[in-house]
Amino acid sequence: MLGLLKRHEVEILLKAGHKRTEIARLTGVSPNSVRRIAGEGPITHFDDAAERRKRRIGRPGVLESFRKLITHTVGKQADMPSVEILRQVREAGYRGSKTALYALVASVRANKPDTKRKQAFEWMSAVQQGAISRSALEKCRRR
Repeated sequence: MLGLLKRHEVEILLKAGHKRTEIARLTGVSPNSVRRIAGEGPITHFDDAAERRKRRIGRPGVLESFRKLITHTVGKQADMPSVEILRQVREAGYRGSKTALYALVASVRANKPDTKRKQAFEWMSAVQQGAISRSALEKCRRR
């Protein structure tokens, strides 16, 4: 894909009245691309990554065909280890890397805060602010 800045350059030269062959020579873009760019709408932003996502340019990842299986598995048993999910997906035919799969599993899992750590932090914060006495905290820890 030609970058949006290059497309904008071609667009400006077309508006200035240059011939397509001359634009191709000046910009290093093929004449066919110049013709295609001439038929496109005007460039309104220069974020190439956003444009690729919007137009769905590029090859889909190997994992995309397994996303539904992974989402279903994580939804059924959220605390299942990622290595077990990898084993199940490999049985289903996945031949890609484990790192990519682990990243997808992490993005699918619900981000639940660790409640024990959160409670401990809340207790510490309450003691530091003087809302709870240190002795009350010690009593709760002994239970």
